[in-house]
Amino acid sequence: MDALRACDEFKAKATACYGAWFDRLLAGRFEQADCVQESDDYKQCILDAIERNKDQAKPTRPPTSRPPPTAPAP
Repeated sequence: MDALRACDEFKAKATACYGAWFDRLLAGRFEQADCVQESDDYKQCILDAIERNKDQAKPTRPPTSRPPPTAPAP
């Protein structure tokens, strides 16, 4: 999806943060990952892109409504 390409920078930052944390974890340093801000920024970018896509997909004018069909007279 092209709209998500705008989030690639945030994705790269989150990936780098968690990658560095995982490398430290493999080296035996059992500390909690501190990548909350990077994850939140990426998540917010994705949610914003989804909302923009929804807004762009909406018709510019509402469809004309037809009256409901009436039953034939007996």
